[in-house]
Amino acid sequence: MNLYVDESIHNDLGFIVSAFVIAEDEIDSEISSALIKAGLVPGKEEFKSGARMSGNLSLQNLRQDLFGIIREHCRVAFMFTAEKNRKNLGIEAIEAMQKIFRKNGISPAGVAAHFDEGMFPSVRSAINAMKKYPELNHLQFHPEQNSKNCLGIQLADALANSMSQIVREAITGKPKFINIGGESSGYPDDTEAELGWTLLMGIRYNFYSRPVLPHGYDFDPKTDPLIYSDNEDPVDVSINPELIGWGIHLGNDLPKDVKETVEKRLDRIWLGCIH
Repeated sequence: MNLYVDESIHNDLGFIVSAFVIAEDEIDSEISSALIKAGLVPGKEEFKSGARMSGNLSLQNLRQDLFGIIREHCRVAFMFTAEKNRKNLGIEAIEAMQKIFRKNGISPAGVAAHFDEGMFPSVRSAINAMKKYPELNHLQFHPEQNSKNCLGIQLADALANSMSQIVREAITGKPKFINIGGESSGYPDDTEAELGWTLLMGIRYNFYSRPVLPHGYDFDPKTDPLIYSDNEDPVDVSINPELIGWGIHLGNDLPKDVKETVEKRLDRIWLGCIH
């Protein structure tokens, strides 16, 4: 199992969002194929979310292909931290990683965690920071990775950028609208929707969320599942699961407007029909 971590920094709104992408399957070959399809050379060139997408159909299609890989093979979680605490970003990311494992019943043993360059001051500081988390002792830790070579980080890059768009729109109240209609979409040709909403709905099934289990089922108490009774419909109980604490993690000193927005926008995710 591989974990990939990258961040998107937003100085103007005072927050950083880090994406955690966990893949149980080997996905390097699929990412390589997507890069080659877009005319890029794996290992030498890469997808960067900061590149200008407008008018560049090749990069737009590559982004869609990368999200297709996420939807097919990965589970995701996010951490929101204060931009003013940027120097401690790596430490907060390690702490969030530990919470993600604990709350979702993931054993660190057998997981290789790859963190993008710049999240720690140095490799040595990253290794020293990890020593403070004995629960993660059996984790294979790979800090300060070059995303051109560690291909999965490109997925985390795309994901962190998309989540930042979701939150920016919610904070500013100025959404960008895109056309979501057309053949096989379930919507008329001229249907428009907020970009943030579209991005969120595109990954809604991949979030780590609070487990929902029947009464009497054996479980790890650290995962804190929602237990439903024999009289409750499991579909009704699980169709709108909680994210905060499982797939969404809030760091220290977040600006009030960011914290309130994340709590309101990402408290739960709708898994029912959206058409």
